[in-house]
Amino acid sequence: MQLRLAAITTFVGISALTTLPTLAAGPALEVGIGAGVASLEGSLPEIDDSPSGRFHLNFSFPIIPKVEQLRLGLGFSVDGASETGPRRDVDFDGNDDRPYSNLVAFTPELKLAWSQPLGERWFIEPSIAIAAPIARYSIGDIEFDDDYYGDDVDVYEDEGWTTIGIGLRPALAVGFNLNEHHAIGLVGSYLIADIDFDDDIGGQYEALSLSFFYRVTF
Repeated sequence: MQLRLAAITTFVGISALTTLPTLAAGPALEVGIGAGVASLEGSLPEIDDSPSGRFHLNFSFPIIPKVEQLRLGLGFSVDGASETGPRRDVDFDGNDDRPYSNLVAFTPELKLAWSQPLGERWFIEPSIAIAAPIARYSIGDIEFDDDYYGDDVDVYEDEGWTTIGIGLRPALAVGFNLNEHHAIGLVGSYLIADIDFDDDIGGQYEALSLSFFYRVTF
C-alpha cells in the first residue's frame, strides 16, 4: 500500500512539472549574449573565421490574432571581431609592433519568426531578419616598447572607416518555458551582408554565432 501511494505521489509530481502552461502569446522582450566567428572580405590582417562576440536585444509580438505562432520582431545586435598580424621589428632598440584590424557592427533588424511549441515546455523558433549593419572597421598597430620592466604595450589606430550595409540573418532558436512568462534557450544565427568601405576595403561580411537568451512575455 505504501509503495503504491509513493508511486502515485511521484506520478502526480512529475505530471505537475511537465504540464506547466506554455509561454503566453503576447509581446515579448528578449536579451541574449553569445560568441562565434566572423569574416570580412578585404580586411588586412584578414578577419577570416576570427573569434567574435554578440549581444542582441529584440522585442516581438504576434501579428495575426488567430495565428499566435507568427511573430514580428524589432531589435538590434552588436557584433565585434578582430585579428592581429605577425609581430615585426621596427627599429634597432628591440622595439616591435603587431598590426591589427578590428570590426564592430551595430545592426538594427526587422525579424519574422514562427514560434512552434513542442509539448508543454519546449518550443522551436525559426526566423529570418532583414539586417542593416552600421559597421566600423579600423586598422592600426599594437606597439611593444621593451624596457627594464618588460614590454610597454600601446595601441594606435592608424585609420578607420564607417558605413552602412544590408543583409539577411536566418536563425533557429530552441527554448524552454520556465513558466507562463519566462523562457530561456539557445539561438544560432548566420548573418550575411554586403559592407563596402572606402579604399577597396570590405565586401561580403559573415557572422556565425550561438547565443544564450532570456525572454519575458507580458
